[in-house]
Amino acid sequence: MVDFPEEAPVSTTQAGPLACPISLPRKQTDLDSREGLRQAFLQEVIQMAVWHREAEKKRGRTTYGASGLDPQEAARLLAGFLVGELPANPMNNLSLASLVKLASEDIKALYMEAITTLPGGLTDSASLTDWFFGQCVAGQVFLRLREVMSQSPDKETRLVGSRLLIPVSQASRKVFA
Repeated sequence: MVDFPEEAPVSTTQAGPLACPISLPRKQTDLDSREGLRQAFLQEVIQMAVWHREAEKKRGRTTYGASGLDPQEAARLLAGFLVGELPANPMNNLSLASLVKLASEDIKALYMEAITTLPGGLTDSASLTDWFFGQCVAGQVFLRLREVMSQSPDKETRLVGSRLLIPVSQASRKVFA
């Protein structure tokens, strides 16, 4: 670990309210069914990937990529679990449950990097996590995946679903009411 003699700069500007840079479906009917949620999620990931590419270009790096899947592949993997279509595992060195965990981390990285590149956006972890799970379709997908995967006959899938998808700070959050 490297110790730096300078302190991190403190921003002198007030952060504005965090807003999603894309138009998300807000009608409950859009998200009532798992199929509707799946479609909205796949569309949201496509839109968010545009902002993520801008963030990566601006920063010159990304934390996305742990799963080895591109954003659409990662989204399709998670969406498949959501609607009960267990996909073939494209990574023979990982269990499907482990790949779902890595894909979920990649999707969160995609969203967080995309939103933090916008001027005036909040960048603290708690606000970003609240935004992801409270305003994004992806957060709702994760909450539903918790339900689906927690019922799996596979022990590792149950563990990922019940303990590893949702941060403790969001554990009491419910799917859009």
